[in-house]
Amino acid sequence: MRSINSVKNTIVSVGMSVISVLATLIAQKIFLNILGEEYLGINGVFSDILGVLAIAELGFASAITYSMYAPLKENNTEELKSLMQFYKNVYRIIALVVTRTGYMFRAIFRCSHW
Repeated sequence: MRSINSVKNTIVSVGMSVISVLATLIAQKIFLNILGEEYLGINGVFSDILGVLAIAELGFASAITYSMYAPLKENNTEELKSLMQFYKNVYRIIALVVTRTGYMFRAIFRCSHW
């Protein structure tokens, strides 16, 4: 039963990846036809920025999920509270680093729209 579910999960995952790539290509074509090259470039920049933000997260969401299994199973609310406080601090540090990096890039890439 587990192997059947794993195969189903793999098929759905690959299918969703294909749909995501196709949707991106279609969106870029629409952007290019309707708004022009300049806005397509700006869209690409912001997409890259979001990619960097995803990298900055460094997989902490997976770590949060994994580390909370045992306390949830044991109904250990004190450990859950301490884990949540720790992750709150981690995400604040990540937000600070990303914000400061963003301000550095803003200074480098001066734009009249900002």
